[in-house]
Amino acid sequence: MNKLLLLLIFAAIIAAVYYQQANASGPANATQSCVEGDMRGVFCANSSALSFTKCLAGEWVEQTVACGEGNLCNPQAAGSNGGFTAGCVAVPQATASATPVPSANPLGVPAISGNYSSQQPSCGDGFCALAGDYRENCSSCASDCGCAAGDYCNAGIGACEPKCGNNRCDAGETSGSCCVDCACSGGLKCDNSSMLCFQPVNLTQSQLLTLVSSALAESHDSLSNYTYSVSDYHDASGEAFKRVTLNCVQASEYACGMIIDADSEGELHYRYYN
Repeated sequence: MNKLLLLLIFAAIIAAVYYQQANASGPANATQSCVEGDMRGVFCANSSALSFTKCLAGEWVEQTVACGEGNLCNPQAAGSNGGFTAGCVAVPQATASATPVPSANPLGVPAISGNYSSQQPSCGDGFCALAGDYRENCSSCASDCGCAAGDYCNAGIGACEPKCGNNRCDAGETSGSCCVDCACSGGLKCDNSSMLCFQPVNLTQSQLLTLVSSALAESHDSLSNYTYSVSDYHDASGEAFKRVTLNCVQASEYACGMIIDADSEGELHYRYYN
């Protein structure tokens, strides 16, 4: 009986040790989500930076590296198996070969493999040349340096600028999308931040200043102690206000400037600033 008990105890100990070892080795033997050093999703973040996702410590990590002085990022730097890989390419100088070569790999970015066939930068090659002897802009080569949606190319300076805010009501713009260029109608006011028209508070400037003067008098203050400006304003929730911005006549180390907003009910809301 004692021998049987000892055998059972010994078997239990062996099982416990095996269970602990199995648990300890399980995560180490688990399949990693990626192989250390592998890369994928290589693309040009802009004309001078290369972005990619790299496997570090079993996880995919997004990284961006600068191509370095004298280099540009070409989205089609090298071709293999019918596809193209982005990479940093040295910009040809006047004395350089007509065919550029991939630049030194920054921060361990792997060398580009396959048939490298990039030629000297030219309009239509798919990337915007911004440095070196040959340069492009949205005016000289729109196919490579096209502007983003909502922007237009200012041909005079060869730069992309926002359409909204150029003092012209361009095609595609309306008072509902860019009221600073396409004026509001029907008594609506333009919010220069959201570029949307809104219904202003129905208070004349005279009525507003009377309310403000009365409020200041209650605290033994006077509108004559300030210079002021009046504007229409509405907040993120869409509520409209008449705003009076008060500036101190005399400089002070204390917060004496004040913004007073009057809502549609004539109630005043205060905020101090220095």
